[in-house]
Amino acid sequence: MSATNPDAGGSRELASADRSGAARAFKAVFRGFEPYGRPFKASVPARLLAYEAEPWKAKPWGLNDGALVALLQAADDHDLERVFVSVDDPEDSSFDEGHYLLSPLNLENYTHPGPTDAWPILPHAIYPPSGQWGVISSDESHVLVGGSEKFIDDLSAGLGKTQDEMIAAWLEDWSEHQDRDPDGELRIGDWIPAQLAHVVGPERAEVTLGASRLRRWDLPT
Repeated sequence: MSATNPDAGGSRELASADRSGAARAFKAVFRGFEPYGRPFKASVPARLLAYEAEPWKAKPWGLNDGALVALLQAADDHDLERVFVSVDDPEDSSFDEGHYLLSPLNLENYTHPGPTDAWPILPHAIYPPSGQWGVISSDESHVLVGGSEKFIDDLSAGLGKTQDEMIAAWLEDWSEHQDRDPDGELRIGDWIPAQLAHVVGPERAEVTLGASRLRRWDLPT
């Protein structure tokens, strides 16, 4: 990272001077802050669902250390010098809290972003000022990533697992959640097949869901 970067050296809450830039960058990649919906704009060419089996042994609320390292390797160095982190759409929310600037994005700044020395256990978005890629986490332990084909290919390679493997693990964990329902009547929410279709396309989502043990789904029209 550049030693002359005026923001270098840590993380801070987003200043008023950064608000318009954060809003523009967010809108370049995201339709809205939708951790359980279809967050990426149609213009984002490639998407990835990242999931770690037994997520509570890692970080259930965001990128685990290995995924962050893979992201750092896949992203352009310039995009890592200043990165925004938001717990809501920066255009639609107050900037009193929940919006941060990490400079640079690295393991230390991401895992210890503020004076409380703990990241909010909330869904959050990670995105650079260029708007070239974006990450949105959930509190259901999966993470969605959008960007160029090369960026997603490099990120997937760095994760060491294929998209099919991660999606299969994600759906299997939801199947096991259904198995624990004593009445055997638990059904997945419509957001799961809709989000899967958003990431991999409706046809591939239908095949993947059909191969899973989930009891019911409804793909979006």
